[in-house]
Amino acid sequence: MGRDKKKREEVADAEVSTESAPVSNKKSKRRVRIADLPESSAGASSSAPSESRKAAVAEVECETQGGRKRKRLRKNKHVTVLSSKHQLENFKKAKLNVVEPEVGTKTFSDFDIDERILKAIGNLGWKWPTQVQESMFTLALEDKNIMARARTGSGKTGAYLIPIIHKCIAYSSDPGEPRGPSALFIAPTKELCVQINELLVKLLHPLPFLRALNLSDLNSDERSVWEHDFANFVVSTPGKILEMLSARPEFCSDVRHLVLDEADLLLSFGYEEEMNTLKKHLPPSYQCILTSATITDDMSALKSLFMTGSVFTIKLKEGDLPDVDQLTQYQITCLDDNERFAILVSMFKLRLIVGKTIIFVNDTNRCYLWVLLEIILFTR
Repeated sequence: MGRDKKKREEVADAEVSTESAPVSNKKSKRRVRIADLPESSAGASSSAPSESRKAAVAEVECETQGGRKRKRLRKNKHVTVLSSKHQLENFKKAKLNVVEPEVGTKTFSDFDIDERILKAIGNLGWKWPTQVQESMFTLALEDKNIMARARTGSGKTGAYLIPIIHKCIAYSSDPGEPRGPSALFIAPTKELCVQINELLVKLLHPLPFLRALNLSDLNSDERSVWEHDFANFVVSTPGKILEMLSARPEFCSDVRHLVLDEADLLLSFGYEEEMNTLKKHLPPSYQCILTSATITDDMSALKSLFMTGSVFTIKLKEGDLPDVDQLTQYQITCLDDNERFAILVSMFKLRLIVGKTIIFVNDTNRCYLWVLLEIILFTR
């Protein structure tokens, strides 16, 4: 009996690394037994992590006026080292009494989110919060200023929408007539505004007393209706919000939550003047959340402009690319070479292409042309 137990331990034991609590930055090692691991996807609607993918860890830095301190939030604390399906099948055949690693232990209900929001989350099919959501929820609910770096498809839109909606439920019962929205979401493009607003409307479905407005989707005639109306949440591009402010200078006076989504592109798209004007119309105190796939100098400039006090920086430790089930294929038909090169140059300059990339061309002359283009793009 003892010999069988020892044999099972030798076969099933696998070494994993864990990050220690904020008290110490040293890494400790512990031994756990790994069982049959379920399949996964990376989105909020995923069921569990995949057998070959390492659990992501979010690093959180807190920057204060008096100095800088760093703390790490330990999330999925076990990182598996199974390297092949063959190993997995061996574990299955062994029929050992093993313990599964603790992955995805937190649920949406663990964050004391309003039950009506939880109902909307359930209707979306989301089962567990993603890594960036788990990292942001507590900070956002405490009205902390946040800079979050997470790739597209990581669930960062839900990461700021859910806690802000929860906070705004309480504001809806405040006495007095509001002059404008409680939450303002700024994005660099109309298409991104549409995506944010679509998710916002779905999350607000069980909350009919809260209203959302996608300002970027309205033409001048439609906007005249909203010049005398009210919405709790407003999604807009920088240009559209300035048009509204020209008609209603106090429109942003009651903003308590400001979100700049894809913040690194706001200045790249030439919205510096609009950002400075928007700042002048905001109240003295509000929560600010900046999200982006990368943290650049433009992000730092926006942080200096819009944030005061402590700032928490969340850096999601994960691959640059999403899982296969999150990939979308696009086909663009170009009329000529000039249009083709303009699109490719824009994709590189806006950092829409990340990681290792293969570009196929017709002949060697085009290869040399791309080498020259790469020098021009990445040496300036």
